[in-house]
Amino acid sequence: MTLIIPENIISLGRREAELRSASLAAISGDKMMSDHLDAVEAAMSAIMDHVRDRPERGEHELIVKRLGIRLFNGLASGLSQGFAGYYQQAWDAVRDVVELQFLFDDFSGDAEKVMRWATMPKAKREKEFRPGEVRKRLNERYSHEGEKRRAAYQMLSTMASHPSPDGFLLTMPKNDLSETGPFYEERFLRALLGDMAQHGLAAAVNFTSLLPAATPWEQHAKRVFMQRGGKWLETYMGAAVAKVFADEAEGTSGA
Repeated sequence: MTLIIPENIISLGRREAELRSASLAAISGDKMMSDHLDAVEAAMSAIMDHVRDRPERGEHELIVKRLGIRLFNGLASGLSQGFAGYYQQAWDAVRDVVELQFLFDDFSGDAEKVMRWATMPKAKREKEFRPGEVRKRLNERYSHEGEKRRAAYQMLSTMASHPSPDGFLLTMPKNDLSETGPFYEERFLRALLGDMAQHGLAAAVNFTSLLPAATPWEQHAKRVFMQRGGKWLETYMGAAVAKVFADEAEGTSGA
């Protein structure tokens, strides 16, 4: 028996495909958005290289790799949702990327900490590694004053992940009228790609730093990622930030 797919579901899929084509056409004609997308792809390629092609050296590296899969899928989901016109859902995926970015940094090459995170009782893990505690440790480690990490995470929570009146903005392509279903809005797409590039690169460099390069191929893959990511960061974030990125990729500093 052939089951019937509701026509509204088919129609929705057609609309998503149309918006994806419109999004890709806009990106291909815009240098900034194209650069942002290239940076996201650089991060995803680096993650894939380290997950698929680099053998794990210890159980802690297997755990890191599995978190890397979540990171890759988060970036892929953010792009897919954004291209199809679901901007709020795309930024929700970015929040997960940010949480992984901070968690990888908190691990900071400590195999025992990775194993403790993976094996401790759930209640204890949720207390010790809840996002606020992770951010607090990072602020203390780097002697950062203020709450930049919290602000970035909270903004994504408020606008995308949690129901909030502020999040209504991401359903409004123009004026004060909310749109039901997917829609195309270039300013949202541009901002989304910029956020994905920034946080995708940061999360990927923190991830790869937990898997040291031990062979010529692994060293080459890391250099390619550093070059591609560093180029974007120097262009859009400044030379100082690009240097921090390079140092982190080399495992000599953090931010």
